[in-house]
Amino acid sequence: MSVAASAGTIPSLDGLRAVAIGLVVTSHCQLGHIVPGLFGVSVFFLLSGFLITTLLRQEFDRHGRIALGDFYLRRLLRLMPPLFVVILATLLIDALGIYDANYDLAGLLSIIFYFANYQAITVDFIGIPLGLGITSTLAVEEHFYFIYPPLALLLMRRTDRATISAWLMGLCALVLLWRFVLLLHLQVSDNYLRMATDARVDSILFGCWLAFFANPWLKPPRPGLHRRHAMLALLGLALLLLTLLIREPWFRATLRHTVQSLGLLPVFYYAVAYPQAWPCRWLNHRGPVYLGVVSYALYLMHQVVIYAIEQNWPDVPWYGLLLLTLAICLPLCEAMRRWVERPVAGLRQKLHGRQSRRLATNAS
Repeated sequence: MSVAASAGTIPSLDGLRAVAIGLVVTSHCQLGHIVPGLFGVSVFFLLSGFLITTLLRQEFDRHGRIALGDFYLRRLLRLMPPLFVVILATLLIDALGIYDANYDLAGLLSIIFYFANYQAITVDFIGIPLGLGITSTLAVEEHFYFIYPPLALLLMRRTDRATISAWLMGLCALVLLWRFVLLLHLQVSDNYLRMATDARVDSILFGCWLAFFANPWLKPPRPGLHRRHAMLALLGLALLLLTLLIREPWFRATLRHTVQSLGLLPVFYYAVAYPQAWPCRWLNHRGPVYLGVVSYALYLMHQVVIYAIEQNWPDVPWYGLLLLTLAICLPLCEAMRRWVERPVAGLRQKLHGRQSRRLATNAS
């Protein structure tokens, strides 16, 4: 959700973003009991880990180092401008009486400084602007971004990819174990298990593991393996379906995120490795790609729009709510893309070019 839409030429990623944002938005339009919105968040998480690790690997392979300062500045430029625009717009419509955001200063600061997940856990979303509680998932990603790049750099300098992959899978196992401890011994709230960084970061780490262990973008599969990878992707989809059918609370609080990540791995691999295969072509069509490009802005604003509609027209059915939400959000997302994200993206590209030239000079 927060990963740059210019994921580059890596195929299918924007289409996968479109699937994720579609699940999240539809779930919030009164269909959370049917549509797995939290699974959409898991797709975003795994995609973030895969993409960021791929970019870090490419930089390290080219230059033998990673410019961490420039990495964090690019992340800041990618994430903060759209976030500030949505925050200001939310406060404006609240001030105009169009929408009751029902916020306080602590809730507002928790969004700006990326601790909205723990703030929401502590006060049950009280004080966080209505509709912007969705930023709790951004906090999980930002905590990950803060810690992971230096760790990845250290590991890439000290050891090989197989060992790094083993470390990452071990961390995923530890997070799963920690969820069991949280549930069975510490008896934390359901909000904690859904939103706390320490309970959800493994969904991102699985994407990192894929980027190191079997990265179809940096090392395409050998000819003749298409059928095998298609079968694995089908097994992954079956595993994902199984996780949606199992309703036991203990499974949904602990094993679900792990099993879903394991199911997503072969699906992601297949989608990136075989974008022209008929099951994946639609992910690379113009519509899904565009929806993936604007997914970050749509993610930020959609719940504010949903609550504003519900406050003004409380009897609107789910299908009317969904259509109105998309009709309002998509033009706003396009405006965000043209007048906020695109200019800032140009600045990020200049920064990246300057960084590449500096690293090349230092290496020579």
